[in-house]
Amino acid sequence: MDRCDIRQAVELASEALGVNLDDLSIPARNLLAQLTHLGLKKFTRREVMEKTGWTKTRLHIHLQELMDMELVILESGRKNTVQTYKLLYDGDLTRRKFFLGLKPAATADTAENH
Repeated sequence: MDRCDIRQAVELASEALGVNLDDLSIPARNLLAQLTHLGLKKFTRREVMEKTGWTKTRLHIHLQELMDMELVILESGRKNTVQTYKLLYDGDLTRRKFFLGLKPAATADTAENH
């Protein structure tokens, strides 16, 4: 398998299995942008509400949308305890469709050369 094969496999996997930010509602995209801008890789709902001014209901609805798209995951916590979330999205808005955890072709080339 050479670099060209790897590049093509990454592109095909991203297109077939990837997500597109255009699939998100505008408020969910705004939340994702704020989480990225604030640098919140791990966070609680309370932290996000304090930093964004969002209400509990608004945050619940749009955080769930980000979780459904697997851009954010629940990292720890049970019902009636503090829940910690992890942002999986890397903030790259240049890609149309992407598969989280799969490096774009340019990054794969760079990694192979080192």
